[in-house]
Amino acid sequence: MNTIETATIIQSELDKAAVEQATSGWMEVNEKLVKYTGGAEVKIPSLDMDGMADYDRTNGFVQGSVNFQYETKKMTQDRGRSFSFDENDVDETNFVLTASTVMGEFQRTKVVPEIDAYRYSTIAAACIKKGKASGGYTADEATILQKLYYDIAAVQAIVGQNTPLVITIDSMVAAILSMMPI
Repeated sequence: MNTIETATIIQSELDKAAVEQATSGWMEVNEKLVKYTGGAEVKIPSLDMDGMADYDRTNGFVQGSVNFQYETKKMTQDRGRSFSFDENDVDETNFVLTASTVMGEFQRTKVVPEIDAYRYSTIAAACIKKGKASGGYTADEATILQKLYYDIAAVQAIVGQNTPLVITIDSMVAAILSMMPI
């Protein structure tokens, strides 16, 4: 008699698929740095340190300080859905309707788009609130390329030229950009 932990297997595959399918999946790279032990809070690491100072040939390096702390963020969403069907439903659909099929389709068509939308809207709202971005721009063929270049330059002025940037844009905006003469 086989004993298989299908729920664990299915959930880990769904999590992996969510990262692969989400346009914001690249954000998962740092997830191991975040502390989550259950409950309504998550702890995000924050590291800050003093910048460069003049070296003194007699006294050596100027003492600097490193500040490391966890920023606590409260979870704001409780989202989910329950589906039920029995073994007759599975049999009558010739095994098309199975738990893994339903869960996989739900993840692909409902969960992943909501994860992306929530992440982008939360980041945009925080950036607008801090004056690091402005909202309300509607893509326009006459101004979009210049706007994009200025936005990239503004980010690189802060993070440097060698930091890789990820730009996530709507497919219609991407179409406008790809049709522009270079």
